[in-house]
Amino acid sequence: MMLPRSPNSCSGDVTLRGRSKMRQYNSVHARRLWLKYPILIRPAEILDLAQQLIRIPSVTACPDERYDEVHRAGSLIDDYLRNAGLEVKYFDGKYPAVYATFPGTTKDNPILLTGHFDVVEPEPDDSQFIPRIEGDYLHGRGAADMKTVVATYMVWMKDIMKAGAPYPNISLMLIGNEENGEAEAWGTPFVLKQL
Repeated sequence: MMLPRSPNSCSGDVTLRGRSKMRQYNSVHARRLWLKYPILIRPAEILDLAQQLIRIPSVTACPDERYDEVHRAGSLIDDYLRNAGLEVKYFDGKYPAVYATFPGTTKDNPILLTGHFDVVEPEPDDSQFIPRIEGDYLHGRGAADMKTVVATYMVWMKDIMKAGAPYPNISLMLIGNEENGEAEAWGTPFVLKQL
């Protein structure tokens, strides 16, 4: 996963190169959201949180799933978001899931950010759970899929909370069994039905 450098590295140019008008529509709305809720790029905090998540061997989709570690990752996320002041629901089943919203927002048509904090089994051993930085890159099991993205979502939501109301109608749902395909009782469809 390449590390972010500055807010300028997040320009909307890439989204405008696509063939569909939907990309242009999404880019316009992303820019409006950026202007109303400026994102404070905080690579040090994102990097630290991503490394904490990478160190947790939250392995699923194999005979030796590490349920305790998947729950530990879910608890870290839950604690971080609660401490930031967000409204959080923790789904404590076989595989955990976390759903967070800003206070006072409606459940009507929110934008839903989704992700997962489980990873596939490491090869050849658990050394992949030791994060390392080489140049501009963070390496480790889950760095690109998708613990750095999860960390970015979390820091962004915390920063928006700090900025104060009014809050955007954006929710975050993170699950602990995406690598299994999410079809079982604790996947995305289950969490959405419970909301």
